[in-house]
Amino acid sequence: MINIVAISHGVENTDNPGEYARGLIEGIKSKMTLRQFEDFIFIQLDTNQLFQPRQMEIYKKVEKGLRRQFLRKLKHTIGSDVVWSNRSKSGNDAWSQKVNYINQMIDPHVRRAGEKNYRIHLIGHSQGSQDLLEYCFDCTYPAYGLITMGSPISMKSGTFEDWGHLPKGLGYWHNFYNTLDFIGSRLEKVHPSKEIADFVIDHEVPIGWNPLEWTTLGPHCCFWKRDFVHRTIATILVSG
Repeated sequence: MINIVAISHGVENTDNPGEYARGLIEGIKSKMTLRQFEDFIFIQLDTNQLFQPRQMEIYKKVEKGLRRQFLRKLKHTIGSDVVWSNRSKSGNDAWSQKVNYINQMIDPHVRRAGEKNYRIHLIGHSQGSQDLLEYCFDCTYPAYGLITMGSPISMKSGTFEDWGHLPKGLGYWHNFYNTLDFIGSRLEKVHPSKEIADFVIDHEVPIGWNPLEWTTLGPHCCFWKRDFVHRTIATILVSG
């Protein structure tokens, strides 16, 4: 059985997030045996490459000469990363491009694995977790499991009359949060959708002694490098 693990970053203010998940992947690897790790293929998704050129194009056209350029740039990069996840009636939108991109990144590995000889696991941080949850409803190959870190999924739940529901066939959903991260939320037993609340398993990430983890955004970024997260994800992936 080949396990394909696709990882998605959150909002970005750079056109190249680079090897943003390398520490996470290496940490997970260190918690597996070599034999176990050989069954896994990790993919670092870079959806920013699709959109930031266009985000910067419109930023330069409409914001030129105005004050507070740094904040205006954030509006067109970080802000647009959230707004551009919306769908249009025509289907000719950024979201469709994102779905196609993720499908294309996963497809070659599925083909090599062979029919029914693979499992797809999705790991998303912040806005990337929201994107991967929605991707589960549009994907070519159904996801076996979903792992969310610092997830604002609850923020969008109110847009659905039933507060949202689970993708068909999803085998598990684990959610990592910590009490100082105002962006991520608990989901297990508290989400207003009973279907989601009864399915998701929460993991509270302990706050470390690093002073950066006590800042405003530090707790939101701590998931990538925490031993607790690496160990728990490795256990989830191996046990399925």
